[in-house]
Formats: sequence, C-alpha cells, structure tokens
Amino acid sequence: LYSKYKDRDFIIEENFPPKKEIHTYKGHKLGVQRIRFFPKYGNYILSASLDNTLKLWGVYKTKSCIRTYKGHFKGVKDVLFDNDGSSFISCGYDNNVIYWDTEYGKIKGIYNQKKTPYCLCLNPDDPNIFLVGGATNKICHFDFRTGNIELEYNEHLQAINTITLCENNKKLISTSDDKKIFIWEYGLPVVVKYISDASMFSITSVSVHPNNNFFLCQSMNNMITVYEATGKFRLFSKKTFKGHQNVGYSINVSCSNDGKYVISGDCNGGLFIWNWKKMLNYKNIKAHNKVCIDCVWHPFNNSMLATASWDGTVKLWE
Repeated sequence: LYSKYKDRDFIIEENFPPKKEIHTYKGHKLGVQRIRFFPKYGNYILSASLDNTLKLWGVYKTKSCIRTYKGHFKGVKDVLFDNDGSSFISCGYDNNVIYWDTEYGKIKGIYNQKKTPYCLCLNPDDPNIFLVGGATNKICHFDFRTGNIELEYNEHLQAINTITLCENNKKLISTSDDKKIFIWEYGLPVVVKYISDASMFSITSVSVHPNNNFFLCQSMNNMITVYEATGKFRLFSKKTFKGHQNVGYSINVSCSNDGKYVISGDCNGGLFIWNWKKMLNYKNIKAHNKVCIDCVWHPFNNSMLATASWDGTVKLWE
C-alpha cells in the first residue's frame, strides 16, 4: 500500500506501528543513551552507552554484537553516522569527540573539548566539518582534517542540548538549557531567529518532520511541541503531543518515515506512539524496565523500530 501526502513531492510506503518485540540486544553493562540505524540499509544498529563503549548489532540474519568500539573512558552521550555509514562520530562525558572507522573500529581522530559535549551534527553537504555543542554554551564548527575550530556559534547562555539542520541544510536549529531556540545560517554564526517565551521549558531533543516543514521539540514539561522548520519558524500552539513522562530526562523524539506517527520514550520505560495529524495517542508499549531514552524508526522497513533504555538493552520491534 502506498500513500501520497500532499506536502511531499514523492511517494513513500505507508508506515505502521509495530505489534511486538522481536529481539532484545544484551551486552552493555550500563544504560544505553543513543541508537542509530545504519544509513539507507538499516542492516545494523549502533548503540552508545554509559559503560564507555559503542556496539554494532546485526538486524537481519544475525542479531548478535558484531563489533565493540572502545576509546572513550567515560559514558558516551551521542553518536552519528556519516552519509554512507563508513565512519561515525561519538561524544562522551570524557570531554572527547571521537571519529571512528565503522568496519575496522579504528579511531581516525580525537577532538578534545574544554567541557562536556552533549550533541553532534553532521552536514551531508559539508563532509569535512562536524558541529558539537555542550557545556561550553556554544556550538563549535570543527574541521576533521585539521582538528581546528573554524567557527563558533555563541549566543546561548547555558549548555547546548541539540543541533539540528533544516531548510535543505542551509540553517541550524539549536536548543539550550537557557530555554531558548535559535535559528542560525549554517556557516555564518548569526542568529536569524530568536524563539523565546516566559512559558517555554528546556528542550532536550529536536526532530525535523519527514515533510521538512516542521520540527518537533521534546519539552521538559511532558509535552512535545511543534514549530515551522522554514519561513517564520512559528509555534503551532495547538499541535502538541502529551501523555508520556519525560521531566528530568533527555528523551529523544522521532517520527515514522512517512510522517504519519510521532514516537517517544518515557521515564517509566514506555514507548508512546501518536498520530501526527490528529495528535491522538495511538499506542503505548511497556518497552523497558527503566527509562526508554531513545527510539528510532527503521530507514525503510515500514513497521520496524528500535528502542534503547537505561536498563542496558536495545530492543527491536515489528
């Protein structure tokens, strides 16, 4: 079954919420912070854990751990594949960003930060650059080749929580513990839009909707809010998703590939699935015993997604 959405310029297979757990990946000794499917093919899951390691897991024939990456000496906070998955970057509480070779597990570069880095960003149109934000209260624009900071985006007053590309990678969305959202020109550290309101809470996760017209914000008040991802970047005050508990935890928000569903974990181990259009809570799953910190839809399998938890497991659902 294929559906064409009016705000998309291509046809994508319709997605469906998963029905059951099909596998539990065990091997991390502490909580898992972040998971990523291998780009395009989704044949591997990469997990970043508080046990200082990252692990690569098989999704199809073998669901075992294929490789363990050791290089951080404190917990790992975030991880990102490059365009084709041949490399990835991770950041941890040891104040390091590490650049890895995926296949062989070799470290290609270590970039020490003055304070803890919390989030990473890669622009597919600018492969020699990575962006990192965290406890320095600014976003640093690094060159992989030299290890030098090329630019600094320095307007936030507290730690940077998220860095997200929008408008065909021409603009950056940043959120911070200062409870503000800034929109920047990529490569030009000037804020072009300030979003700040006395009623706003800290935002710990941002996800651009697949139609590229909106971005979703995991707000520290048990609510997911929605803004325009282009133009005036207006808040859609009536477009909210509720029911889950996320206060005090950096739980990630995401969407199905067709944009039909919004997904988030919650601090009690639940996986929440909402209908994007109607904002109704479509389905709740008791996914984990502890905080469900991350959830990601498979790149093309229309009813498969993965969750990660502080219980140390990664789970596959279909």
